Amino acid sequence: MPCLIGELARAGWKNVGPGSYMGMEFNCVGSRKALGMVQWNVLVKFMPLLDSEATTVWADSFKQMNKQAQSWVMGKCFILCLVAQEIDPVVLGSIQSNGFGLFGVFRMKGGGGTILIGDESNHQVYGEIPRLPRDVHNYMTGTMKALMRCLTPEAMVGSV
Repeated sequence: MPCLIGELARAGWKNVGPGSYMGMEFNCVGSRKALGMVQWNVLVKFMPLLDSEATTVWADSFKQMNKQAQSWVMGKCFILCLVAQEIDPVVLGSIQSNGFGLFGVFRMKGGGGTILIGDESNHQVYGEIPRLPRDVHNYMTGTMKALMRCLTPEAMVGSV
């Protein structure tokens, strides 16, 4: 995790470390403000296995977090990063086959979130990065690159 904390900080996230968001505990939470003063958070959860059961639990949690994050005045935006030591091939197939259909692409209207999935065993990060809005594109690209750097075999050996 030290690798990830450093890489997320390098990508522009502030106050990176263990924490909670909307009552849920995460291994790593970071924050930043967009130009429009929108609060952004990166949320990282490590798990041994992302299988169909875990996917269902996280899909429900993601929907609830999206609902709580939306506001007409000042919504909250977040990037949920699920990092698994192993991903069930059925779940992995759904990620790769339909442009990240695992949870669907969420349109951020007044707040909400997007998802990236890190696969430690294959050293890959999955997720769809939209071109617009610009802040979503930039923050997701930086976060994806940070995850990719920490999932390389060299970084994994150094973190053991």
